[in-house]
Amino acid sequence: LFIDYNYENQSKNYNHKSFLFIFIFLTIFNLLSIDLPLNKLDIFHEGQLLSGSFNFDDSKKLWMSSYSNTGIFYDVINTKIAWTISGIQSIGSMRIYNIFLNYFSQIILIFLIFNISKKFDFNYNQKIIFFVILSILSTYFLQNALINYRDILLLFYLIFTLNILSGSDKNYLNCFLLGLLSILSLLWSLDSGAYLNACLVPLIIIFLYKKKYSNFFTLLFGIILGWFIFYSVVPIFEFKAFLYNSISIYKEHEFLNGIIHPQPFSGEKNSSRATKILMVILINGIILINIIFSKKNLIPNNTKLFLILFFILAF
Repeated sequence: LFIDYNYENQSKNYNHKSFLFIFIFLTIFNLLSIDLPLNKLDIFHEGQLLSGSFNFDDSKKLWMSSYSNTGIFYDVINTKIAWTISGIQSIGSMRIYNIFLNYFSQIILIFLIFNISKKFDFNYNQKIIFFVILSILSTYFLQNALINYRDILLLFYLIFTLNILSGSDKNYLNCFLLGLLSILSLLWSLDSGAYLNACLVPLIIIFLYKKKYSNFFTLLFGIILGWFIFYSVVPIFEFKAFLYNSISIYKEHEFLNGIIHPQPFSGEKNSSRATKILMVILINGIILINIIFSKKNLIPNNTKLFLILFFILAF
C-alpha cells in the first residue's frame, strides 16, 4: 500500500511538472511574440484613455470630471497608475502598462484552462492535448483582441466559480472574493460588470437549490461589503455621478456609438458577422446539452453546473 501510494504521488507530481513546463513555455512564447505599438497617437481610442487621466490630474475628481464610456479603471485609473509607476506622463508608459495587463490576462486565462482540464475525466495524454489546444486558441484570441484586459475580472469569476462548485461546501474565501467582484467589475468595465453581476444570479439560485446557505451568505456578505466600502470611500457627489454615468451608458450607449448592429440572416452590411455569432452560440449550446446528458460521464455534475454558468456568461 505504501509503494502504491508513493507511486501515485510521484505520478501526480510528474503530471503537475509537465503542465507547469507547458505553462511556462506558452507564457514566455506569448511574451516574445508581443507586437509593440509603433503607430502614432490613436486620437479616438488612446485619446479616451489619456484625456480622463489629464482631467483627473486637473480636477482630482473621477466621474465628475469625465464621462466614463467604458469604466473608471479603463478610462482614467489605469493610465494614472501607468504614469505613477513610470514617473512620466507619456503615451508610451500607458501603452506598456496596457501590454502588461493583456499579458497578465493571458496568464490568468491559461490558469483557468489548466483548472478546467483537470476536471474532465480524461487520461493524462488527453488532458495535455486539451490543455495545449485551448491555450493556443487563447493566444490567438488575445493577439486578435477578441479577449483583452477588460475581461480579467470575468476570468476571475470563472476561476472562483469553478473552485466553488467543484470544491468543498465550505468554500468561503472564493465566495467572498466573488462577492467583492460585484462592485469591482463595474468599476473595471461597465459592460463586463453587467455580465458578471447578471451571472451571480444563477449561482445564487444554485446555492439556494442545493441548500448551501453558508456559501450564499458569504457571497452576499462579499457583495454588500464591497459596495459599502466603495460608498464609504468615494464622496457622495462622486457616488451619485457614478450611478448617473452607469445608467446613462446602459441606456444610451447604442446611440453614442452611432452604429446599428447588423441583423443576422439578412442582406445588411456585416450581417454575416452577426449570423456567425449566433451560429457559434447555438453550436456551443448543442455541445453543452450533449455533454450534460451524455452517459459517458466524462465530467462530474458540479463541473457541468460550471459549464452551464460559463455558457450563460458567454451568451
